Amino acid sequence: DSKHFKRWNPAADLDQDGDVDLADLKIVITSLLDPDCR
Repeated sequence: DSKHFKRWNPAADLDQDGDVDLADLKIVITSLLDPDCR
């Protein structure tokens, strides 16, 4: 059930589009690499 998989972790849905996707991953990586990013 891909819909369930997409919603598995709302906290990881950083761009608030309902999907945990590459955009969210990019946000996570960017913020990890940039300690000043909050």
